[in-house]
Amino acid sequence: SLTTTPFPLIHLVLIAPSFSPPMSDFHLVQSCTPHSSDIRAVLVISENLLVTGSRDGSVMVHERDSSSGKYRHVATGTGHSNFVSGLCLLQSPDEVALVLSASNDKTVALWSVPTGSYDGDLVELVPQALANGHTDVVSAVAAVSAMANAFVTASWDHSLRLWSLDTVQRGGDEEISIDCRAVLQGHSHSVWCVLELDDGSIVSGSADTTLRRWNVAESGHAASGVATLGACIYEHKAAHKAPVRALARVPLLGFVSTGNDGIVHLWTSMATGEFSVLRSFEAAPTTGTGYVYGLALLAKSMEAVSCGEESWVAFHSLDSGDPSAQSVAVPGSAWCCATTPETGDVVVGCSDGGYRVFSRNEAIVASAEETSEYEAAIAKSITERTKASGGMDVSKVKPAEVVLAAPATRDGETRMARQGDKAYAFTWRAGEGTWEMIGEVEGPADDTAHGGVERNGMLNGVRFDYLFDVDLDGRKMRLGHNSGENPYMSAQKFIHDNDLGQDYLQEIAEWVSAQLGESAAPMDVSVNADPYTGGGSYSVPSSGSGSSSSASTAPRSTGPPPMINPDPFTGGGAYNPGTPSASAALQPSLSNILPQREYVLFQSLKQVDTMETRLLEAVADDTAAATTVQGLVSVLRGKATLTWPAETVTLLTTLVERRVVPAFDLLRLLAVNEDAARALAKPESAALLKAVFSLIDDESAATPLTVLTLRFTANCCAHATLRSSLLSALPAILRSTRRASSRPHPKPVSLAAATLHLNIGTLLAAAGHVVDSSLVSTYLRTLGTALPPENEEAAQFSLLVGLGTVLTAGGEDRIAEAKEAGCVGAVAA
Repeated sequence: SLTTTPFPLIHLVLIAPSFSPPMSDFHLVQSCTPHSSDIRAVLVISENLLVTGSRDGSVMVHERDSSSGKYRHVATGTGHSNFVSGLCLLQSPDEVALVLSASNDKTVALWSVPTGSYDGDLVELVPQALANGHTDVVSAVAAVSAMANAFVTASWDHSLRLWSLDTVQRGGDEEISIDCRAVLQGHSHSVWCVLELDDGSIVSGSADTTLRRWNVAESGHAASGVATLGACIYEHKAAHKAPVRALARVPLLGFVSTGNDGIVHLWTSMATGEFSVLRSFEAAPTTGTGYVYGLALLAKSMEAVSCGEESWVAFHSLDSGDPSAQSVAVPGSAWCCATTPETGDVVVGCSDGGYRVFSRNEAIVASAEETSEYEAAIAKSITERTKASGGMDVSKVKPAEVVLAAPATRDGETRMARQGDKAYAFTWRAGEGTWEMIGEVEGPADDTAHGGVERNGMLNGVRFDYLFDVDLDGRKMRLGHNSGENPYMSAQKFIHDNDLGQDYLQEIAEWVSAQLGESAAPMDVSVNADPYTGGGSYSVPSSGSGSSSSASTAPRSTGPPPMINPDPFTGGGAYNPGTPSASAALQPSLSNILPQREYVLFQSLKQVDTMETRLLEAVADDTAAATTVQGLVSVLRGKATLTWPAETVTLLTTLVERRVVPAFDLLRLLAVNEDAARALAKPESAALLKAVFSLIDDESAATPLTVLTLRFTANCCAHATLRSSLLSALPAILRSTRRASSRPHPKPVSLAAATLHLNIGTLLAAAGHVVDSSLVSTYLRTLGTALPPENEEAAQFSLLVGLGTVLTAGGEDRIAEAKEAGCVGAVAA
C-alpha cells in the first residue's frame, strides 16, 4: 500500500462491528453476453434483480435463479439515442423499482422495472419520462434522499443538476414530470462521478482532479452552515493527480474514490463538511495495468472492489489497503462493477458486451465447461489487446521457465510466457499451487496495419500517412494525420469533425505525438528563433483550433508507429499533465506557419438534429417560428434556399435575448453559409449582431453560451460580406475580449477566444492599410493581456499565431509597437 498509517481509534470503532475476514477466494459463477456492445453501467436492485446499461443504447433487466446463482435476461428498455453511461435506483417499492439511466445523448431516462417474478416472454420497457437540460454527455446519476423523489446528475458540461419527480395531469391522464431544481456549478472540467453521502449531501469527482461536496437539502447543511440549495460546501483540490473517475460510499465512515492516477483513496466525511484521507493504495493488482474505471464496496467484509482497462478486477481490504488477497481476470476491459448487499457477490460489466458474476459461495461455482470457455475468452482478449498494441515480438517474451518459476501473489493472476516460438497466457491456481495454460497469444497477421493504425489510408476522400482507430468513451472514430503535420492541427480537425469537447484537444495532440515519437524524425528545434524578439530558441506549444493546417519541413516517416492503446485518451498511454511527451520534439517553429492565411472555422454539423429539436422545443407555442427554424436548418443541410424576411431577424434576436443556447449554435452555422452570411451583414441584422457581440463580456452568461458566442464571432470571418460587419464592430469586440480576459475561464472559453483572436489577426493582416492603424494597436494591447495560462497550450498557440501573423505583416515598426503594448513581455514570460 502507498500509506501505512493505521486508522484512528474512532474509525476502527466504526468499522469493527461490520468487518469479517473473507472465508475464501472469489470464483466464477456466470459469464453472459447479452448486449451487442460494452456494458458501461451495472446496478443491483436486489439480491435477485440486476440492471445493465450498454453502449448499444439499451437497458436490460436480469433475474437471478436463487439455486444456481445465474441471471437470465428478462426485460429490455430502449429509448436512448446514444449509449448508457450510468444507472441508479431511485426507489424500490414492493412491486416496481424506479431506475434512472444517464446517457451520452445528454438525457436521463426514468424506467419502471417490475420487481416480482418474471415469467413468459421478454418484457419491453419504455421510458416513463426524460430529464433534459445538460448540454453535453450525462456521465453519472445518483439518488438523493434529502428531497423526495430527487436525484442528481453529473455531466461533461462541467456541471451537476439536481432534479425532482412530480406527477402532472395532462388531458385527464397522470404523467410524470422531471424538473430541474438547481444547477451546481464550480468544476472547471467534465464531471465524471457523483455519490450521496450518509448525511444526504453529495460528493462529485471531476476531470479537474477535485472533489466537491454540495448541499442538496432545501433546509440546508446544518453542520457546515451552508443553507443555499445547490451550494458547494467544500472543495478538496488535487484530490487525485489525474481525473477522478469513480466513487463508492462506505457507510458510517465516508467514501472511496479512484482516478486516472490509479490510486484508491479512502476518505472520512467530517460533520463540518470537509474530507480527510485515511488510507491510499493502488487500485490495480500490479503496476502498469491501465486505468481504473469502476469502484464498488463489499460492505460486510469492508472491501473495495476496483476494475479497469486491462481486464482485471481486484479486491482490497479497507483496513490495510492490501490488494494481494486476490484478483481475477475478465475478457476485455472492465468498465464497471457492483455488489449484492447480502451475499456479497460481484458483478462486472465488460467491453465485450458481457457481464461476469463472481462469488465466494462454493455452492454456485461455474461448471468445468463454462470455466474452460471463460478462460478461452480471456486468452482471446489477451491476443486482441496484443494486436491492438501493434503486435509483439515473440522472441522478446521471456521463456516459461523464467516467468513461471515463482508462484503468483494472488489467485487468478495472469502471465505471458514463451514456449518454443509461441507465446502463451498462464493463470495461477492458488488451490493447486500451479500455473495453468489458458491459451496461445497471437501476434498480428501482417505489417500493413498495427493496432488500428493504417498506413497511407483514405478518410473522407483524403489520403493520410496515418489513420488511427480511436475508441473514445464508446465512440468508434478515425483520426487522420500526416507526417510533419502539427499534431494540434490534426487533433483540432478531429474534434470538429466528430463534435467532441475542446477539453480533449491537448490530450489528443499529445497522444498523436507520443505515437509518432519513436518513428517520426524529430524536427530541428535548435535553430528556432523567437519571431517577436529575434532572440534565441523559443519553444512554442504547438496547438490550434480549426481545420487549417501548417507547413513543415520535417522528414516523412518511413516506419510504423509504436504501440497504440485502444482507449488512448482515458487509458494507458494517454496524456497526463506533468509527464514527458514526445511532442516536444515535434513542435514546429512558428516561422514555418506564419503568416496565417486561412480562417479557423467552427462548422461541424454533427449535432444539427439535436439543435433543431431543442430550438423547436423553445418555440413550441409559435407555429410560424417553428416553420422559420425548420427552414433555416434545411438551408444548413443544403435542402432549401435561404429566405430572410424581417420575421427571421426578429425571431433570432428574440432567441438571443432569451439566451436560448441552441440559437447561438444556429447562428454559428449560419455565419459559414454564404447566403446567410450575406443576410447577416445587411443593415436590418445589425441589432442582432450587436446583441450577440455584447454577450462576449457578460459575466452572467453560462459557459456553453459564451463558447458559442465566441465561435459565432470567429465564424464571421468566413465570408467577405460578414467580415466587413465584423471590422466595423471590432473596436467594441476587442474591448469586450480584453475585459473578459482579466477573469479566469474554463478551457473551452479560452480556446474559443484565442481562435477569435487568431482570426482577427489574420483579418487585420489581410486588410493591410485598409484598416486604421489604431485598430491594430487595440488588437496588440488586447493580446498583451489575453495570453492564456501555461497549461492551456492550444489556446496559447492560436493566440500566438494570430499575433505572429500581424507582426509578420507589419515589419519592424509593428514589432516595436507590440513590445510597447506588452505583447512581447507576455510571450517572454
